[in-house]
Amino acid sequence: MFINNHIQSLASVYGAQSVSGTSTRKPVTKAVESSSVQLSTQAQDFSAILQKIRSKKDDVRMDKVTELESQISNGTYKIDENAIAASMLNMRY
Repeated sequence: MFINNHIQSLASVYGAQSVSGTSTRKPVTKAVESSSVQLSTQAQDFSAILQKIRSKKDDVRMDKVTELESQISNGTYKIDENAIAASMLNMRY
């Protein structure tokens, strides 16, 4: 491997340059354009529903939760697949 002093000599040349004169930048006083967003009515409706859900998350029926937890742990919780499928189809169509 051939190593020479070219890199060091270049570094000394660039390091030896002096700064002649200084300039200051003036602050930009250009007006800033404001951005705006308009939500569709669907998005506004969704936002309203989401706010209602968030405000009601404290309305948990603990008696129902406790009952379901005990049924699941005991193995007595039964799922009615037909009722679930029917309600899913009713919601969609």
